[in-house]
Amino acid sequence: MQELSLSVKRWVAWLPGLDQCAEPDQWSMALAKQNIDQKPDVSFVPAITRRRLSPATKIALKVAQDCVQGEKISSAVFCSRHGECQHTLGIYQSMASGAQVSPMQFSQSVHNTAAGVFSIENKLNVNCCSIAAGPASGEHGFIEAAGLLKSGMGPVLWVMADSQLNEPYSVYCQVPELPFGIAMLLEEGSGGEVLSLNKSHKTISAQPITGTDNLLALLFGNEQLSLSGSNGWRWSK
Repeated sequence: MQELSLSVKRWVAWLPGLDQCAEPDQWSMALAKQNIDQKPDVSFVPAITRRRLSPATKIALKVAQDCVQGEKISSAVFCSRHGECQHTLGIYQSMASGAQVSPMQFSQSVHNTAAGVFSIENKLNVNCCSIAAGPASGEHGFIEAAGLLKSGMGPVLWVMADSQLNEPYSVYCQVPELPFGIAMLLEEGSGGEVLSLNKSHKTISAQPITGTDNLLALLFGNEQLSLSGSNGWRWSK
C-alpha cells in the first residue's frame, strides 16, 4: 500500500478524565492514568440499554456521538482490538460453572455491539462494520473507510475504542493499556485537515504498541500523548 490520505471533517477523542473540551496542552497519559476509573458520559443512551454496555462500548458510543453531532453519514467503521472481552469472559465463567447463559448476556458479547447500538439509538439505516486486527485495528479500519469512500458511501464515521483488559486476559497483553476512544468523520478530497497513513517495511522500534500508535499525539500536536513503539504503520498530516 502506498500512502493513503483522507480528509478529516471533524474528530474527537476521549481518555479517562479528559474530553474534547479540554485544552490540548492539558491532555497527557499521566493525567489519564490518575483518572483511570472515570467513565464516559453516555446519558444519551436509555438506561435500560446503558446498564448492559461494556466500558469499551460506552467509550465508542461517546466519541461516535460527539463526532457526528447531527451530521449525516453514509457508513460507519468501528474498530476495536479487544472488543467485548469482558462480556465473553462472563459467559465463559458461567459455562464453566454449569450455569445457563442468558440471551441478553450473549447479545452484548459480539464484536459489533457498539456499531449495532449506535445505529439503533440514532435510527441509522446505513452500512456499519466492525474491524478487529490486533494492534493495527485502527489502521485497517482506516483502509476500510477509504474503500467505502471510493464506493461512494461517504462521509464515513471511523471509530477506534478499547478499554483495559481484565484478568486472565491482561497477563497476555503486550503493554499496559489505557481506556481510550477516537472518532473521525472522513471524506474524500483535500478539504479540511488531511490525515495520511502508510506502511513502513522498516522496524521503527522493537517496543510493542497499544491503540493506534501515535495518532492521538499527531491529532493534538502534543508529544505527551505519544504511545510507545511502532507496528510499522505511520500516521501523518
